Amino acid sequence: QNIPICPILKSIGGSIRITGLHGIKEINGFENLRSVGGFLIGGTIRLAKINAFKSLEKITGNFNLSGNSNLLSVIGFNILKETQRLSINYNNKLELLAGFNSLERLESFSFISQVALKSLTNFKNLKTVNDQFSIEGNGFLEEIDFSSLERIGTPGSDTRLVLATNRNLKSLSSFRNLKEVYGRLDVFDLWAIGTLDGLHNIDYKNLFDVRLQNNLNLYNNCAVKSICDYILLGEKTFGAINTNGIGCNTLEEIRAQCIVSTSDLPLHHDLITLYPNPASQQIQVTSKDQKTITNILISTVDGMVLDLGRDINDNQVDISSLIPGLYVLSCQVGGIAVQKPFIKVE
Repeated sequence: QNIPICPILKSIGGSIRITGLHGIKEINGFENLRSVGGFLIGGTIRLAKINAFKSLEKITGNFNLSGNSNLLSVIGFNILKETQRLSINYNNKLELLAGFNSLERLESFSFISQVALKSLTNFKNLKTVNDQFSIEGNGFLEEIDFSSLERIGTPGSDTRLVLATNRNLKSLSSFRNLKEVYGRLDVFDLWAIGTLDGLHNIDYKNLFDVRLQNNLNLYNNCAVKSICDYILLGEKTFGAINTNGIGCNTLEEIRAQCIVSTSDLPLHHDLITLYPNPASQQIQVTSKDQKTITNILISTVDGMVLDLGRDINDNQVDISSLIPGLYVLSCQVGGIAVQKPFIKVE
């Protein structure tokens, strides 16, 4: 049930491989082990606890902890400073992951399907990942911390930042220092996030594909700088945009948000409220202080006034005939000229 280990062992030139040993329940020891060529613990059935490797500083090869179906806790790896590709995948009952906070650089990072884990804050000192970075399928994951991460990929590479199917993850704000992603950005099946804040500092020039899909609570808050620059300045295409909240559900909706966020159009826009916005059929115009609203006009962002006079009644505007896009509502409120943009959706 336990693996006997020589306590004076300090270095292993080859790899540690613990696989298919279905009888072991716990791994202890390795107190003085400082370096090893590679690391693999996988495919165990009864292993529930790893409490070891507290002196391990260097893995010259890869770190792989995967497919341990009853693993509950991992404690150790506190001073691990070097490994290449780190994979922690399909440990379906893992509830506690400690250590790894000395790592600053990796070749790749894969964290997939720890469906019981709620917190992933061990890697807050990680600064660069040279290849793919994936956090996927962690159904109960609520918080993450990658606040030191600055770069994913290398110039000229085709790599991916994948944040997917973490349906309880509440925020991406810990990626706020991430500036370089060389390749693709995939954000999908994040049901709890309401904004893309945190991804705003990514330099759009290094991206060549973006996917935003099935983020059900992402309403009107996807127009962060990186995404807007990608659309408005980069003239690039999206892999897929759909099944997000209204305002982030199509390229046209996001483009309209971006234009609003970077525009100087609104004039005294705080004097009126447009509801709903975005809208598909009608918009109700109300003034902040219940002042009289007159001379309502609808125009394109280029200033072309549209003939909707007969569709304006009791400060309610029928916009059902407009094609989806960004428009400007102009009016007079107590003698003051007011402009406010709105988005027409299907």
